[in-house]
Amino acid sequence: GEITTFLAPTDNLTINTGGGADTVNIDGLNFGLSNLFEIIDQAPEDDTVAFVNNPTTLTSGRLNVVASNIDVTQDLMIAGGFNFGAGSGLTTIQGSIETVGSQDFLDPVVLTGNASLTATGTSDDIFDPFTSGRTRFQSTVDGPFDLSVVGGTGDADLATRFEAAVGTTTPLASLGIGVASRTFARVSGNVTTVGDQSYVNLIIDGDIELTSTGAGSFLVSSTIQGFGSGNTLRTTTTGTTTIIGQVGTGALAPLDELSITTGGPFELIPRMDGAPPDINVRNDLSITVLDTPGDQDDFIVPDQPRVVTLSSESGRILLDVGDDID
Repeated sequence: GEITTFLAPTDNLTINTGGGADTVNIDGLNFGLSNLFEIIDQAPEDDTVAFVNNPTTLTSGRLNVVASNIDVTQDLMIAGGFNFGAGSGLTTIQGSIETVGSQDFLDPVVLTGNASLTATGTSDDIFDPFTSGRTRFQSTVDGPFDLSVVGGTGDADLATRFEAAVGTTTPLASLGIGVASRTFARVSGNVTTVGDQSYVNLIIDGDIELTSTGAGSFLVSSTIQGFGSGNTLRTTTTGTTTIIGQVGTGALAPLDELSITTGGPFELIPRMDGAPPDINVRNDLSITVLDTPGDQDDFIVPDQPRVVTLSSESGRILLDVGDDID
């Protein structure tokens, strides 16, 4: 193959591949640029860009890869974030990917191992991808492994965004979004896992189903809201379901409909400030706790304050929660 030596670029570095099926292997790069490092396939249906053997670090600058096949098998640390994809290819990922800037996946993503994506930028400027710190999947995500995403520190436009189905072809093992109170996940397609799903602030954009095909648990640890109007959410698991805080109340846009089916228990927990949990929808609210053996509680409400508010603006509230309420 060809060997090219670059003499200490400082601003931009662009690698243009030619015609035919080329492979570009990135093995343990560690450098920085003030602007962009780009790898661009001139015929994007042909080439493969693979991150192999050793971690890659871009101490400053942003990475832009345009290729039909992008294969990440090593850890990435890219200060300014990245754009991956050509619009007609496939990106495979595993391991740890850390950025300050945004992480943008244009093509379908397949997990080939457990993956942890962290974007630490806190800028609320959506037009500054170097510091905005969001993760965006513009196509499907599949693969029988765990996916953890930390980022999305702003509103619906700066949230971690799933713009297509997750786990429809091959369910994920689990999905965890966020660890901080300002972490938002905007979901625009159905999500299917075998195991757990956890969110901090969940924004529902469309007619959405969240499903665990195993006995996975559902946890929302801060808020649930709709993106505008006309949004519905259905969750299904034989495991537990826990909601902490508010659903469609106060300044949060309510869902049109919410349907929860869980193996139990279903638990509502107060927010960190001690305010009681509230659930408000525009139309129907349905909570079903499946029969559970033994003396396990089916519906758990907080001890202090022992108040739960369930409200519908113009629909019905349907509760089928067994006979064990604590």
